Amino acid sequence: MFLLRFDMRCPTWGAASPTELYAAAVEMSRYAEEHGAITIAVSEHHHSDDGYLPSPLLLASAIAASTRSIPIQIAALILPLHDPIRIAEDMVVLDHLSGGRVSYIVATGYRPEEYEMMGREFAGRGKRMDASLEALRNAFSGEPFVYEGRRALVRPAPLSPGGPALFMGGHSKNALRRAARFGLGVMTEGDTGLEAFYAQECRNNGREPGPFIDPPGGSVTSAFVAEDPDRAWEQWGPYLLHDARTYAAWMGDSHD
Repeated sequence: MFLLRFDMRCPTWGAASPTELYAAAVEMSRYAEEHGAITIAVSEHHHSDDGYLPSPLLLASAIAASTRSIPIQIAALILPLHDPIRIAEDMVVLDHLSGGRVSYIVATGYRPEEYEMMGREFAGRGKRMDASLEALRNAFSGEPFVYEGRRALVRPAPLSPGGPALFMGGHSKNALRRAARFGLGVMTEGDTGLEAFYAQECRNNGREPGPFIDPPGGSVTSAFVAEDPDRAWEQWGPYLLHDARTYAAWMGDSHD
């Protein structure tokens, strides 16, 4: 069992260009579907000098057009950075193009630089997430509604009943409370021990708990296989270290 995840990092010292990497991601997705992969995931970040994927729905669309049945997940979509009406329109179109194969892990994000770049207040990201989730729920109904004083109507209605599947990403109790309020499943970063807390919050909101994916400590979530590990590390190690060091610099000691 395996899945593919693409974040499209392309450091300036790397051997491949962004054009080559994007073409390879689509080709690899097609190959993965034919060889038993269970999911293809794409990510989102902004204000990254290595070109971290800024437009995950565009790449997901290209992958959907090149595959037939494999599930595709946006993991994660930093929802408060987007206008929820505009992103809802893109999500609905992609829902039809993919045959309902695309799901989303939504997250608030943790980098002030991204919020500054998009003209959003970092300190208010939680409230904006709540408003955006409510707007998505209304948008996916296919009926008229009002968002921030704007009259809105998102058509076509989604192919998936109720709209594309949404999960909440995060590991804090605030994230789990939000998931419970909006009826979302949860995808954590692992070993939170908060499944019972989430279940009770769901019941407090009159809902049955959704899926709660919380990899146990010590489980393998990323693995690299090579016939010659030393040779593979010599070739690919700098890229793996770049990824790990960049995330460490972004996250600091902790993040929501």
